[in-house]
Amino acid sequence: MNRSLNILAVFMSAGELITNGDFSRDRDDWDFSAWSDDNSSIGEAVVENGILEYTVGNGGPNTWNVQFFRRDIPLVQGSSYTFSFDAWAQSNDSISLFMDNQAGFGRIPLSTSPQTFTIDFTMDSATTATGRLSFDLGGNNRQGIFYFDNISLKISPHASAAPICRKGGLPASNRVSIKGNRVELQNSYQECYQVSLFNLQGRLVTQMHSGHLGAGNHLLRIPEQINSGSYLLKIEGNGGETVMPLVIRK
Repeated sequence: MNRSLNILAVFMSAGELITNGDFSRDRDDWDFSAWSDDNSSIGEAVVENGILEYTVGNGGPNTWNVQFFRRDIPLVQGSSYTFSFDAWAQSNDSISLFMDNQAGFGRIPLSTSPQTFTIDFTMDSATTATGRLSFDLGGNNRQGIFYFDNISLKISPHASAAPICRKGGLPASNRVSIKGNRVELQNSYQECYQVSLFNLQGRLVTQMHSGHLGAGNHLLRIPEQINSGSYLLKIEGNGGETVMPLVIRK
């Protein structure tokens, strides 16, 4: 178990889950697309004064033919989130929202004045470190100019408290394995785990998991914002604890 490794792990943060949602770093961390099978889609996105301005010259036949999106949103099944953003348009219009496999976002009506939209939802799909968030601006070969700012996703303040693990405990070594860029915990029955990442000075970098895991195999991933370097991975379970050195390379 005492070996260097590459590791990627999923965890819930009480802070902001979307980087550069205020576009203070121009278009960094966001992807932009204007594409359709018939090559009709036209779109151009620029950031001015911290506001994203997306001009749709031709929306193509489908809503997703002009869009901007993320593919790095960490989402935990069963957890509740608050998603918010500011948006408006050159003329009264609407856009479509997509958050991983969640339903209920649908069409969002926009006026010519800035509005703040807030959506509370619970993650029904499987836990992922690469959840997709997209703002779809296309469809009906339409034209328009859309504005966005202050895009945010946080753990809902109304969410139930995470389950508390008992002190001590960790699975036997043959139930923790390294598979490429992932750590796998193998449970034969439900147990409570705390999985934490520390720097070499012993300071907590992030808590990747705290709570019960059902029977089966569970893969833990670290989001991309964790810097390259040497760390200590501490796993506490119902049978003791293990501390493992690891190296994250990018």
